[in-house]
Amino acid sequence: MKNQTSRGGIGYLAMIGGALSLALAPIMVIIKYMTGWRIIPEPGWVDPARSALGGLLTFASPPKLWTVYGSAYTVALILMLIGLLGLFTHLRNR
Repeated sequence: MKNQTSRGGIGYLAMIGGALSLALAPIMVIIKYMTGWRIIPEPGWVDPARSALGGLLTFASPPKLWTVYGSAYTVALILMLIGLLGLFTHLRNR
């Protein structure tokens, strides 16, 4: 029973990481364009999203925002990696 519970917990961590990364990805793109990155043209959704997010993008300078949200994105990736390792362990023990 304990093994089943720990597998479920690892699965939830992976889902939280996935949801967090999906939520942060557009914010990271917006911040990247705020830093002056113009290798490709800015997508049309960036300006309306920037306006809608308001305070989430104005509490610091773009490089600081990149650091803050990038750190949160790193946590999301780590959570997904934990889920992947849990899946690998589960499949190996089958």
